[in-house]
Amino acid sequence: FLEAFRIWPVGPMPGAEAVVADVAKVVAVGCLSNTNSLHTEERFSQWGIFATFNPRFLSHELGVLKPDRDLFDRVAELAGLAPERILFLDDNIINVDGARAAGFAAENAHGVEEARRALIAAGVLPPARVLGPPSSAGAVPCSRPLVPDAPRLGDRAGRCALDGASPCGPAAT
Repeated sequence: FLEAFRIWPVGPMPGAEAVVADVAKVVAVGCLSNTNSLHTEERFSQWGIFATFNPRFLSHELGVLKPDRDLFDRVAELAGLAPERILFLDDNIINVDGARAAGFAAENAHGVEEARRALIAAGVLPPARVLGPPSSAGAVPCSRPLVPDAPRLGDRAGRCALDGASPCGPAAT
């Protein structure tokens, strides 16, 4: 069992590193993951994408799990940002609801393309980066920009895109 658990995270989803790199050019990119020290030390730390996440909020280090409201409050405090200045993406709607309840801008995204579309809709990435047929893009800048008073580029201290999914992408089955 332990060996199966140890190798459960199989690596970043294809295209995830490119999306994270695109976002990191514009805003700070962090991760909030319900994880454990075994996966962090033996799996995540081996993947280049993990080093891109700064800050990293790992449940085993903070002692609380998503979707607990205390976790989201603590993340905003540690990030030094008002909750509404943090965009949180997660593939679990329960976690998205928890983030929204704490005041985060939060979107449910399954996979890399949905994450990219959510980042475009929030004004973090430009619409030209949408992949796929135009009918599936759904990339219309939102009427409430994520950070209306901050410049779109170079304001790394004022905004944060937070990926709530595991930094490793899908799990092996």
